[in-house]
Amino acid sequence: MDCFEIFIDRPSNLLARAQTFSNYKHHNTVKVLIGITPQGTVSFVSEAWVAVNLINFLQRTVDY
Repeated sequence: MDCFEIFIDRPSNLLARAQTFSNYKHHNTVKVLIGITPQGTVSFVSEAWVAVNLINFLQRTVDY
């Protein structure tokens, strides 16, 4: 499992702009969660998420 960020155009809506801004990348981004099997096959690709929502979702659903 891994996540990667995709740059997006800067939203005109201020709330969307704030929710998608990545301090790490210094751009507006969305995150995608990807699963890869030990053989290297892509087994899962999520829909694009706003980073805060993805982190909250993972904290609720992933069993460490």
